Amino acid sequence: MVVMGMLGGCSRPSAPEDARTVYDLRCAPCHGASGRGDGPAASHLLPTPRDLSDPDWQDHTEDAYLRKIILNGGLGVGRSTRMPGNPDLAERPEVLHGLVQVIRGFRRP
Repeated sequence: MVVMGMLGGCSRPSAPEDARTVYDLRCAPCHGASGRGDGPAASHLLPTPRDLSDPDWQDHTEDAYLRKIILNGGLGVGRSTRMPGNPDLAERPEVLHGLVQVIRGFRRP
């Protein structure tokens, strides 16, 4: 009962916080904390993970494509089967949108 009272004031994190948490847990091991494709698992992958900070790639990649590859994985867009999909995020469009914004935030000048 006391625990319930203490948790009553806690709120669910906002979608951007959820998106960053999802990125950190699911994407950063391969793509790296700053999206450069240098996560701890990257050296074991062929092909290597995309550098999400690349300005040319950022300029030529649409948000709809990012949403599709996040949801369906590499296989879903004809890319590497090593990138898993996240179909559970289809029911959380605010987090999916937030992940796209996280990726856009990696763009190097």
